Amino acid sequence: MSPILISCACFAGLSACQILGLEPGTSPLNSAATGSVAPGKMGGHRTPVLAPHRAFIMERLGQTPHLTLHALKDELAARGVKVSHNAVWLFLHREGLRFKKNSVRP
Repeated sequence: MSPILISCACFAGLSACQILGLEPGTSPLNSAATGSVAPGKMGGHRTPVLAPHRAFIMERLGQTPHLTLHALKDELAARGVKVSHNAVWLFLHREGLRFKKNSVRP
């Protein structure tokens, strides 16, 4: 099929699959990269980066409850774990830990 016909068909509102007579989700682009015509994965859940370091983080927070997020991030960096401030916050949030100013806590 010539590029002019394909562009006219696209202008008419047809998808590439309709133009080429393929089922939706079976784009040749998928099969070239993976060898499969199955649609690619979208979204999903990632394993938290800090999950393998949970024991160390909990131990440090047990020793020093007033440890700041940035200090914890720096301690992880010293162990070779490069993470962002937000990654540390998200991990602690998932664990149910909060850092609030509190006159009761030392």
